[in-house]
Amino acid sequence: MDATKQSYYQYLKELFLNAPFSETLNIIGTEAEPGQATLYMEIKPDKHMNTNQTLHGGVTASLLDTASGMSVRTLLDETETIATVNLSINFLKPGFSGKLTAKGHVKSKGKKMATVEAEVFDENNNLLANSIGTFVILQKK
Repeated sequence: MDATKQSYYQYLKELFLNAPFSETLNIIGTEAEPGQATLYMEIKPDKHMNTNQTLHGGVTASLLDTASGMSVRTLLDETETIATVNLSINFLKPGFSGKLTAKGHVKSKGKKMATVEAEVFDENNNLLANSIGTFVILQKK
């Protein structure tokens, strides 16, 4: 991989790690390579739980959406950005505590749309949720 692409992946990793919403999610690390992205999140019991004392579905959905979006961004150039059009989620198991890993990988990318699959795992590698998302590719203004 050339140095320009590598520096772009580093830029993406830092962009997503330092985004204001990443602080809310408590994103503690990122990885990026062509068509793929991985995010690491530490559950905050005082911030991320629902009334059943399990991980709130909105937190899981946000993590899936963020990993998906970051994976698409690895395939774009600096003049392009994306927006989520649709995100379909399967919640499979509840999360309770610890570190989560979200992995997104692009299944298809055209000039205007991309489709991404993503998964969230707990620290014991249990699959908590998966998703398929559609993203529109836009020119930055």
